[in-house]
Amino acid sequence: MSLSAKINIGTDKEFYQQNVWKEAPIFFQPFYLDAITNNQWKVVYATVSGKMIAGMPFQYDSAKKQIRKPPFSIYQGPYFNPSVKLNLTEQMLLLEKLEQSMPIFQHYNQNWHPSVKNWLPFFWKGYAQSTRYSYIIAPDTIERVRSRYSENVRRNIKKAAKQVTIKQAGDDQALFKMIEKTFDRKKEKNPIEKEILGRLVETCSNENCIRILFARDEQANCHAAMLLVFDTTTVYYLAGGIDPVYKNSGAMTLLFDSAIEWTLSQNKYFDFEGSMIKSIETFFRSFGASQQEYFIVFKSSLLFKIKEAILKLAKGS
Repeated sequence: MSLSAKINIGTDKEFYQQNVWKEAPIFFQPFYLDAITNNQWKVVYATVSGKMIAGMPFQYDSAKKQIRKPPFSIYQGPYFNPSVKLNLTEQMLLLEKLEQSMPIFQHYNQNWHPSVKNWLPFFWKGYAQSTRYSYIIAPDTIERVRSRYSENVRRNIKKAAKQVTIKQAGDDQALFKMIEKTFDRKKEKNPIEKEILGRLVETCSNENCIRILFARDEQANCHAAMLLVFDTTTVYYLAGGIDPVYKNSGAMTLLFDSAIEWTLSQNKYFDFEGSMIKSIETFFRSFGASQQEYFIVFKSSLLFKIKEAILKLAKGS
């Protein structure tokens, strides 16, 4: 495919909504973007002969001139049409044109999808990159997957199974309370907004692409809860919470096991989302998952850096 003279760049959200690929991850789907940004998102895309071959949706704060990762969006950045085979030169050209078509910004920060390994055209424009890791369980039998669990995971599953039962429910209020308890225990501010969570649950319930799991005992006490969303290929762990009173019951481990079992029954991948926090990384890895790298690509203007430095000084004084 020769693209040099054929590429057209567009920014029409309606066109993107009508032409985005069903195979694209859920974080690139218009209904999902509407839910997590309250319809405050933009897009640049590339077409050849009217066919969209690459797209890059993003949340844009026009007042602050910032492009940031919205809540509940594990991956964004550029994404190529999976049905079109592109060589490296063609990918380079598309990335260059997408970058050139973004609005003027003071700050850019997005987690790129793991399938996009080439960010050189952005590097040449002054962007930087930091590698992060998620953990993935590929489609397999549940017996083989469980055989790769650590001894500690197996022990916690057995312990929790004697105390709680896993049930699915669409209760975003109960989920939010469990998430709040987790951050209260750590004496940290909960970064999740109740309104956004409610909008996400409602939207994804209508689209049949969400599962909220609760681990409750016989007295209906909730030990732990988990939020999952999924697309045509993958189930993603988005958020979870544990009641500090029952933090040693093993309920969260049992929730992950239940989520993985359901994922494999659907012949999908399970994405733990990943963490650079050592204790969380160790927990995810203990399920026998494979490491998967992805890029955080970012760029800030000098003015933005100065403002951030002043804010840090003000907070420290």
